[in-house]
Amino acid sequence: MARRYGRDILDIAYDEMRHFKWLAPAIAQMGGVPDLKTSPVAPVTTLQAALQKDVDAEVHAIDQYRDHIEVIPRASVRGLLERIIVDERAHLRHF
Repeated sequence: MARRYGRDILDIAYDEMRHFKWLAPAIAQMGGVPDLKTSPVAPVTTLQAALQKDVDAEVHAIDQYRDHIEVIPRASVRGLLERIIVDERAHLRHF
């Protein structure tokens, strides 16, 4: 999988790091503390299972960002989240 899809996965990982780089200051400016904890990842044994986990993660992220847009009053942060959703939808299409 790494040989076949490694570059694509790396590009998406860079997007996700960029999202954090954008979000961390916005969270701090609103008085929050960016959370660097990661959830445990269960191993998968097939490409299909790995892709399904990726699809599920992108759908979950889009839903979370939409929920945040509904409750965050700052237009600049809502705009940032909308921009990130564009990337997440592209990732979803890719997977």
